Amino acid sequence: MAMDGDPGEEGCTSNAITARSTVAEVLRRHPRCAIVFRHLGLNCCVCANSDVDTVGAIARALDFPLSDLLRDLHTAARLFVSNTASTTRAVPRSEEGA
Repeated sequence: MAMDGDPGEEGCTSNAITARSTVAEVLRRHPRCAIVFRHLGLNCCVCANSDVDTVGAIARALDFPLSDLLRDLHTAARLFVSNTASTTRAVPRSEEGA
């Protein structure tokens, strides 16, 4: 069932961010997305409504294009995942203790 005018938006059943995802779901799965909400003037990290407000409802309330909000949230989520430092050894074992 499509909601918020987006075909195929079936809710937040995985790590996907959709119009039906609640703000709390998004922030639990992708903490870096808080910067997107803050940029819109929202302090969703401490908002009592974050468990019920959806991404689609936020976009409508702010008169902000849903597609732009979803794009920004997906970008922030990807940055968090892809910006992970490598834990490889900097010094080869043969040079240790030399």
